Amino acid sequence: MRLLLRVREAADALSISERQVWTLIRAGKLTPIRPQGLRMIRLAPEQVAALANNWKQAAQGCAESR
Repeated sequence: MRLLLRVREAADALSISERQVWTLIRAGKLTPIRPQGLRMIRLAPEQVAALANNWKQAAQGCAESR
């Protein structure tokens, strides 16, 4: 298990585009990790998984309300 994910890896995990990951970061739904002194952005796998679980619960809620 990786401790930190690249934007591309997070996009693959969520089955979305990298551009959509950047949109989620700008919207505050994902918090980027910027290691000091390095020009890179990483994401915590736990946060990516939590976002996926939120989407799953929201989808189940929509299905139940029908």
